[in-house]
Amino acid sequence: MKLNAIKSHLTSMDSIINFGNAKSEDYFNRGTLKQAIEDDYGALKDFNKSIELDNKHFGSLVNKSVIHLKQKKIADALSEMNALIKMCPDSALLY
Repeated sequence: MKLNAIKSHLTSMDSIINFGNAKSEDYFNRGTLKQAIEDDYGALKDFNKSIELDNKHFGSLVNKSVIHLKQKKIADALSEMNALIKMCPDSALLY
């Protein structure tokens, strides 16, 4: 996705979230867009909010772990992946 398109989608997601009653999936979607433009801090904030609203949001948990691996926060990433494996032991993505 091109940068201008991502920024446009981010603006839309900001509007949805700022309108109120945002769902876990809304924060996940915005976090994914922020992750795409390498705004890891902003992405982590959104993934954390997504997880706060739905503590089993698979995508937010995976993406949070991916960012921690990128940041070389190996202990955090492994802890998150272990929690995911307990939650979804049959998911091939996690192995």
